[in-house]
Amino acid sequence: MDGVPRYESAALVATREQGERLAAALGQQRLVLLRNHGIAVAGSSVQEAVFLAVSFDRSVRIQLAAEQLGPVTPIDPAEARQMAAAFEASHAGRVEVTWQYLLRAAQRGRMA
Repeated sequence: MDGVPRYESAALVATREQGERLAAALGQQRLVLLRNHGIAVAGSSVQEAVFLAVSFDRSVRIQLAAEQLGPVTPIDPAEARQMAAAFEASHAGRVEVTWQYLLRAAQRGRMA
């Protein structure tokens, strides 16, 4: 599946059945958009889940800023898949660095 999957229910996920539908929407992806609630992220550790959430937030902010400057040209799906593969291959080392940065920022009383 290309892109970010969506969980279309606006209800808070509070039952096993809702959780199963959320898991189905997530599929093999690591992040799913929750209608009216933000995102749910799956990682192999808390650190990885936080890294993915922070990376997604940063990407969305950059996309929104770019759109303020004018039309944004979509990335070719094949190129997007290559970029995603490169991100996956390189993110392991960045997970710990990002986690440590966020811990330091939290200890100083400010978040990224």
